[in-house]
Amino acid sequence: MAARAFLARILWLQGFADQAMRTADSNVREARAIGHALSLCYALEAAAAVALFAGDLGTAERFMATLLSDAEKHGFGAWHAQRRGPITKAGHSRTRWLLIQAAVSILRRHPPQAEELRTWALRIATRRGKQIAVVALARRLAGILYALLRDGSVFEPQHVRPPRPTAAALVNA
Repeated sequence: MAARAFLARILWLQGFADQAMRTADSNVREARAIGHALSLCYALEAAAAVALFAGDLGTAERFMATLLSDAEKHGFGAWHAQRRGPITKAGHSRTRWLLIQAAVSILRRHPPQAEELRTWALRIATRRGKQIAVVALARRLAGILYALLRDGSVFEPQHVRPPRPTAAALVNA
């Protein structure tokens, strides 16, 4: 399971997004079939990563919801963040890594479903630099995923709210 989880990520990085998603889906189905909870969690994590990389936030949300539910059911606390708030060194390192990779992917690959998020992050990049924009976008993705999980809804890009203006933005307007 772990090897195929990495294979799915590698296929995506090599530009084979469809093959990566099929590999990730197959890995999840096989993990379910063998009934090994830890293998299923790893397969779900990889599938969520590939979906996030591809900008398919609805599919990523479904995989993450299942991952968090199964992890909680089996007592795998490693998949749960230890605190809420801005992206920091707290919480699960793989989750942080997935969010950062998803943000980088959105900035590089121009997925049409995430165009508003990408435009927002590029505005930050021009003002504050690319690294800060990547972290800001990762934090925004975390907020979107949290809201989807909390509300039990499905991602709809046309309903992404623009971020609230900062005090500095209001003063400069």
